Amino acid sequence: HKCQEIASALDGRVAIKSRIGQGTTLSLDVPLQKVMHKGGNSSGGKVNMQKLSNIVRNKGSISILITDDVKANRILLSKSLSRIKTNDNLPLFKCDTAEDGFQCLTKSKDKGPY
Repeated sequence: HKCQEIASALDGRVAIKSRIGQGTTLSLDVPLQKVMHKGGNSSGGKVNMQKLSNIVRNKGSISILITDDVKANRILLSKSLSRIKTNDNLPLFKCDTAEDGFQCLTKSKDKGPY
């Protein structure tokens, strides 16, 4: 439910794919330009930063566990998402990283929910 709330406010979508023996991918696809510029017009879409600010104010920053076996990908995504702030200048995302599925499951159990 929280993922769908975020996706909706960012004019994005949530998808999940799973294959036995290969793992599961949960993705949140958002138009990055809209997030970074926080603007646009009604035809181009506008990020509802007020709605996101309310979510963060009421529930805290959105925790994300980034799992990728490529360290550079984890660093890039974590730094990029950590730069996004709400209207109140609060961090929108709190990022943690895992290098593989096992570490992801361990962190999810120990620190979750993400």
